[in-house]
Amino acid sequence: MEDRQRRNRRRFTAEFKRDAVELVRTGGRPIAEIARELGTYDSTLGNWVRQDRIDRGEQDGLTSDEQTRLRELERENARLRMERAAESKIPWTSGITPCGSGCRPSGQAASAGSRVTLWPSCSSWRTSRLA
Repeated sequence: MEDRQRRNRRRFTAEFKRDAVELVRTGGRPIAEIARELGTYDSTLGNWVRQDRIDRGEQDGLTSDEQTRLRELERENARLRMERAAESKIPWTSGITPCGSGCRPSGQAASAGSRVTLWPSCSSWRTSRLA
């Protein structure tokens, strides 16, 4: 089998992309020709041109700002899912305290939605922790 080296992903500045799209819009030449001159792939330049048309409202799709916001929301959603999964694995978030007695810190009423971590006022927790 032939060994193939993975190509490094090239990064282009926003200015370079903007200028390349402007060449396509005003030049009247094919995308492939301009891409060759710029040393990039025609599919890459075509993607930039398509996104520019969407951002200008000339074509349907998510604008760059909408895509950025969507990525942020997806990242936050994933983080919250991980937090929720981690919390469901901690026994005392479901009402069982580290000492197993179900005690509450002084002044805090037990409620279904109360979030608890450690119980420093619990004497049995203190003694079991010291042992």
